[in-house]
Amino acid sequence: MKQVVNRLVVAACAAVMLLATGACDDARRQGDAAGRQLLSVWGDTAAMHRAGDTFRAQRDSLPWQWQRNACNRAFAAVLNATGRDSVRQAMYMLTFSPQEFAQFKVKNMLDSIYTGKFVGDSVIDYFHLLHGLGEMFGCSRSVAMMDSAVDARVKMMSVNDQMRIYAYASHPPMLALALAKEAAAPDADTILMRRRLEALKQVYTPEEYATFTEEFNRQKQQYENLRRISQPSQ
Repeated sequence: MKQVVNRLVVAACAAVMLLATGACDDARRQGDAAGRQLLSVWGDTAAMHRAGDTFRAQRDSLPWQWQRNACNRAFAAVLNATGRDSVRQAMYMLTFSPQEFAQFKVKNMLDSIYTGKFVGDSVIDYFHLLHGLGEMFGCSRSVAMMDSAVDARVKMMSVNDQMRIYAYASHPPMLALALAKEAAAPDADTILMRRRLEALKQVYTPEEYATFTEEFNRQKQQYENLRRISQPSQ
């Protein structure tokens, strides 16, 4: 009797394993097909949006987490194999949760900016790419969490490190505009602003700093004039 029970248990386990293997294979096939479908319509924004929605709906409808993981991995493998950065960023958005996406992107991105590996137009274009993909695929929450995480991490840095990040991540006139608006505010922290300007002098070349200073002074004067005009007369 005991041997019969053991055989039944072994048979039941084998059946469960076969079912699980089949379900996992089905999930992988779904992910692979969804990835290929997205690539086939890449460049058509409306079709890309539909393909992303279809993938997520199919994945999220799977009953078990291990099936959803298998679907995610297969989808990611197809997109990752292209070697194209824009496709890879879409892969991260569509397979990571908003929290995972923010955590994954922020550290690597800020470290690359801080070390000067990622500067100027490349940083600006990269942020535009991420925001564009987020809007296209309905992943704006992922991008918003990334932006918040960037701001939070930068605020924890020293003034010198903050200015290093900002200087590498934007052009001098763009940064001048942002800082001038803050400097012209009635409650501006003049000591902090002076420290920021001194820090930028250490990061920028003399030519870049001259461009920054000229634009900063011009924009600051404009903001101050606008504030005076908008104040009610006594």
